[in-house]
Amino acid sequence: MPTDPTDLIKAILANYSLEAGNIHHPAPTNWDEFAAVFIFKDDFDSITSTGFAYEGEEFVGFFIPDSTVVDKKVRAYRAAMTSESGEMAVSIAVQFNRDSGRYKTLFEFDDPKRWDDTPRRWEIRADLRPNLA
Repeated sequence: MPTDPTDLIKAILANYSLEAGNIHHPAPTNWDEFAAVFIFKDDFDSITSTGFAYEGEEFVGFFIPDSTVVDKKVRAYRAAMTSESGEMAVSIAVQFNRDSGRYKTLFEFDDPKRWDDTPRRWEIRADLRPNLA
């Protein structure tokens, strides 16, 4: 397993917002798990991020990491992981379960669009659903 992502997960948990997943519902106030995706763009100079919040088996809204704080941790985690493995990820997905504290990190090394949420947002949402209880 690559470098421990604990600092990154703590930064995400301390700096996120939730947005409604449906225009007919308010933003969620509770969630059990999240999946956050960080995609490196423009020769790795910029990062786009998105995420999904789940409660039980249901998607409840968008989980949005605050890039002003989290991007620095994402870059540090990626640099440590690259140093350790010799490979540079083009995107990183972080899955986390609030109740169990379990997490999983996924790396994409070749296809920067693998977890790009547009226009495949609903498909990506299902693919990244954590099952870490």
